[in-house]
Order: sequence, then structure tokens, then C-alpha cells
Amino acid sequence: MKSLAAILIIFLFTLAAGAQSTTISLSENFNSTTFWDQANSTLVWNPYFHMLHTPLEISYTWNANIEDSNDASVGNGQDGAFDVGTYASFGSVVGNTLTINTNVHPVLQVTYFNLASGWTIQGIGSNPLWIKSMGPATISGLINCNGDDGQPSDFVTTSATIGGSGHCGGGNGGNGGFFGAAATAGASGGGTTTGGAPGNQGNIGAGGGGGGGYRGSAVGQPTAGVAGGAAAGGAGTCQPDPKFTVFGVGVGGGGAGGGGGGYDTVGLSRGASGGAGGGVVRITAVGDITVNAGGKIWTKGGTGGGATGGAHGGGGGGGAGGGIWLQSAGNIVDNGTIDAGVHSGAPDGNNAGVVPGGANGGTGSDGRTWLTLDADTASPPSETPQSELLTFYAPFHEGIIHFSVAGAGYVGQSLSYDSGNTAPLYSAFSMVSSLPGTATASILIAGSNDNFVSDNTGFLPATSLTSFAGKRFFKFKITLVQDSTLIPASTASSVTAVNTTYIGHVQTSFQFTQSCGYIAGGPPEELFLLGLFGLIYFLFSSRARRFRFARLSDL
Repeated sequence: MKSLAAILIIFLFTLAAGAQSTTISLSENFNSTTFWDQANSTLVWNPYFHMLHTPLEISYTWNANIEDSNDASVGNGQDGAFDVGTYASFGSVVGNTLTINTNVHPVLQVTYFNLASGWTIQGIGSNPLWIKSMGPATISGLINCNGDDGQPSDFVTTSATIGGSGHCGGGNGGNGGFFGAAATAGASGGGTTTGGAPGNQGNIGAGGGGGGGYRGSAVGQPTAGVAGGAAAGGAGTCQPDPKFTVFGVGVGGGGAGGGGGGYDTVGLSRGASGGAGGGVVRITAVGDITVNAGGKIWTKGGTGGGATGGAHGGGGGGGAGGGIWLQSAGNIVDNGTIDAGVHSGAPDGNNAGVVPGGANGGTGSDGRTWLTLDADTASPPSETPQSELLTFYAPFHEGIIHFSVAGAGYVGQSLSYDSGNTAPLYSAFSMVSSLPGTATASILIAGSNDNFVSDNTGFLPATSLTSFAGKRFFKFKITLVQDSTLIPASTASSVTAVNTTYIGHVQTSFQFTQSCGYIAGGPPEELFLLGLFGLIYFLFSSRARRFRFARLSDL
């Protein structure tokens, strides 16, 4: 009996030790979006800067004293980091060229964006190349959404020259004429813009017109083609739109294509085809946008086709430039090239198709740019062409990007966390915040025994600790109100951590639901199992000894 008592004491001690209670602390530091309940949140859960903050907006594009509101969403970071090691997940990689199809990836939502030196992004597809970054965006290589060039006039008489292909929202160039079909107009890049009209056939084919873009001023307008032995193609039409109201998935917003040239009815040469309109690149980032030396963002209109071998078909019209739209809550640093103009490869310095001794095409219009940062700077970025918000639509200007202000505030809600304890006793819920001026932040907590299937306390003040007692699962809801007197707010009101403390049983290790963190502490489960095994062994051994003793007594 003494041995039995000793073993029972050891077992009970082991059991008690294995079930000891201790104080446990959990923290959400916003370094991943694992627990972000996006469906019920309007705050941005930012894993790059490790904080909750309000969305971004652009204001003061009317003038410096009138606030307006333009969205500047930075996405949800679902595509992860964009860096050399992840390029292949965004498209096909051949050598140092990454081809991104914008119909497959209409919006890239990244934690940060880094295009390394020596690398090229070649955009294809009908949608703009739209990049949303929760961190910075750095361009040391080339982002190429130029329109393709047209094909030259030659002496082939059985097929048309094919217009240049538009990418990232740019319109295709028109086909050149041949003896089986007349030349065609360039395609629109969206909105009310039109492509250049086709040149007509004749003794020396006429040139196609240049494509129209989003221009309001007289500078940078498209031109008509040159007449040969027939009427030339007229210039495409432009749509003034410096604030990119024509933009988006399924909308396009690039330049229109140039018209094809007419064929030469005497010299038996087909017309050249038109250049395509440039596409659109939009980058929105919470951090700085930096175009380093050697870095380039191109959305230039393609050059119209010229002529080879003395052919006299009409020259192709040039495509219009596309658009470049950069928005940063930090700074925009341009030590490279930001160009939404037209190709300058043609001999006359524009992108019209040139036919020596024949009829040239017209020049496409310039594109549009809009570069917005957190404040006006003494040395603003330089872009081609300069935004018409600065040069034509006074008192408009490019505005200021800031963290959004809403009277009722914005909400950030989490998914449920598993405490790993069936009867935790919570002692505190708290948060760490940065609240400049009169900004405020408040936190509510909800608890549940069954992961919010049927048991739910509802969201209560974080001080209602008795209501959460014994609730294994919990989640939080934070309301953040930005100081309205700080418009434009270049510094975010933010929450950088939510902390929870409770008393509960600790195992050596267990994994949190939807998490990759572990809690360590307390005695190992092996002691419990060892004690249990010892008790079972003793009980069976004791029973066996009693059975043998009974058999001997029967003798």
C-alpha cells in the first residue's frame, strides 16, 4: 500500500504540474495580414509599416484652398513582395525581361515594389499596368508600356501591313492599305479619343493621321497625315482628362493608334501601318516612389511605319502617348525618365511615319501625367509631358496626397484568435497607438467559446473583462479618427500593436489557429504521460499479484 500511495502522489503531482496556470501575453504587431478581416474593415492593415492606418486620398486638385477627394487605394498586399526572387509569380521571365499580362494581373497588390537595375517589365494586355504598394516603390530598371511601331510601306501587293499593337490600355494602330483593301483607322484608347483616320490610295498613297490622346492645350495635339495623290487621313480627336477619369480595368485610358497609309496605285506599293497608342502605368504607394538613375517608365506612342526600298505607299500615323500616374504618401524622386510622350525615332523628331519622296503620316498627340506626393516641394519630379493640371487648367494643380479623414472614423477588425485555453481569465486588452493632434483610437473586444459559431459576446469595451472570462476565442475592432485639422495629413494616425494578457494553462508548445507563433513555458506533456503510464502499470501489476495470491490460497 505504501508503494501504491507513493505512485499516486507522484501521479497527482505530475498532473497538477502539467495543469499549472500562468500569465500569458499575446501581441498582434500587424507584420502580416493573416488575421485581417478585410470584409469588415475600412482601415488599412499594413504589414510593411506594421500598423493600422486610414486610407489614402488626394485633395486640393481644384486649388490650394478647396479640399476635394480622389481615391488612392494601396490595396491589401495579397500578392506579397515584388522583388527579384518573386518576379516569376507575376508573369513569364525570359532573361531579364518579365512580361506581365494585365488581363491576368489587372491590379498588382504588393507589400513593396522593387524593379532591379537591368530588368525590364514588358506590359501586355488591354488593362492598365496598375501597381498598389503598401510600402515603397523603387524603379531601377525599365517599365515599358509603349505602343508598338507600325510596319513600313513596301512592294508586297497581297496583304496589308499590320498596325502596331497597343499594350496596357493603348489603342492599336491602323492597317496600311493594299490592292485588296483600303487602309484602316487607328483604334481608340478609351473615352472619346479617336485614332488617326486612314490615308486614301492614289498615285503616291496618302499618309494616315496621328492618334488622339488626353490633351486639352494646343501643345502636343495630333496632326493629320500628308496628302499624296489622294486625301490624307485626318488627325484623331483628343479628350481633355488631366485627372484620369478615363482609367481602370476594362476601361483602358491609353493613347489612340495612328491611321494606316493608303497604297500607291501606280508604284504598286502598299501603305505603311499606324503606330499604337501608349498604355497607362499607375503606381500608388504608402512609401516613397523612387525612379533611380537609369530607371525608366515609358508609355510612349508608337511610331508610324515609313517606307523601304523606294516604296511610295502612305506613311502610317503615329500613336498617341499614354499616361503615367504616380501617387505617394511620401516623396516622388525622379533621377531617371518618366515619359508619356511620343517616340522620337523618326527622322523629323516626331513619331510620324516618314516616306522619302512620298506622303508622311501624322504625329500622335502627347499623353498625360499626374504625379502627386505628400506636399509641394521645391524640386518637384520632372515628367514628360508635364501635367496639364499645372500648365493649362489653372487654378488646378496636382494636389496633395494624405491619410483620409472621415467624421465617424475608420474601422479595423480582426479575425478570431485562439487562446488555446478552455477557461482563460483575461486581465487586460490594450493597444499601442500614435495619435497626432486630436486623433483618437478606441478598441472593442468580442469573445466566444466556439469560435463565433453560436456563442458570441458581441463587441464590448475592452475593460469588460468579466464578460470574456472563459472565452477561448476573441477578436478586436478598432475605430480610428484622424485629426481633421491636420488636412493634408502627411503623418498617419496609427495603431501599431494590440496586446492581450490572460491567465491559463500553458503547454510546452501549441500552434495558434491561423497563426505561426508558439507559446513556450510550463512542464512538458511527457511528464503527464509518464505519470499516467506509471499508474496504469501499477494497477495492472497489483491486480496480477492479487490474482496469484488468490490461487495460492486456494491450495
